[in-house]
Amino acid sequence: MSLEIISNEFRNEDDLETIAKLSYLYFGDVHMVSFKQHRKNTYKEFKKPFFRKPNDYVIAYDNSTLLGFALHGKFDPDESDIYLEAIRQTNFNVQKNPRSIKLIAVNQELQHAGIGTQMTEKLIDDCYKLGEKQLFAGCWMGNGGKSYRMFTKLGFNRLKYFQNAYANGDSCIVVVKELL
Repeated sequence: MSLEIISNEFRNEDDLETIAKLSYLYFGDVHMVSFKQHRKNTYKEFKKPFFRKPNDYVIAYDNSTLLGFALHGKFDPDESDIYLEAIRQTNFNVQKNPRSIKLIAVNQELQHAGIGTQMTEKLIDDCYKLGEKQLFAGCWMGNGGKSYRMFTKLGFNRLKYFQNAYANGDSCIVVVKELL
């Protein structure tokens, strides 16, 4: 495999369809309308709410095949109730204009091959280059807590654990990384 992680660009329009399918597979309607609605709309319509400033993204490719993507953006209080609650409960000192990881998705057949880790490393580097000071993420605790272990290996610190954070009853740990 010839893995390449790039920021804020697509190789072709079919990439949007792959991203929509991955998003729906892992996140359902949590972050977007259903894939059936995306098929009715153009992928340019899909692109509007997720792949525009202040959001940024990284995409993992093997040659021209999209393997996964990660989306991050400015900390949005309207989207980040769990982060705000973690901050409130822990009296955490939030720097001006922190960023948050919105989602990470990797092709199911390629999970646990380090692609999500490499995308997150690229995302951290991009945030650092933007001059950001903090990066938040919510770690889904399903799948044996593998996302939490990945984030802690990358230097994120546990901020707050929330039991039954998601509609399906899964728990979440909010983590933060200082980008100094």
